[in-house]
Amino acid sequence: MACILYGKKKSTSRLRREEIKAIFREHDVNGDGRLSIQELSRAFGMFGAFLPLYRAARSMHKADANGDGFITEQELDKVVDYAIKCKYNII
Repeated sequence: MACILYGKKKSTSRLRREEIKAIFREHDVNGDGRLSIQELSRAFGMFGAFLPLYRAARSMHKADANGDGFITEQELDKVVDYAIKCKYNII
């Protein structure tokens, strides 16, 4: 499914891959080293997603290789790939 952008105007600034990863890591609010669907949703909201929970669910579906309902450090690259594909930038 293609990433369709709705709503908020996207920033013209571009973030490097490591900066995007760092933003996702910052949203690990409980510090357990994993991202829950709620933490992913907050991160996608920061990137300006119109439906951040939907984006979080899509990225979880694409990246959660072991099916435990969390994104680990090893799975984070696939979430970053998804965010880049959707052209999300910090706003």
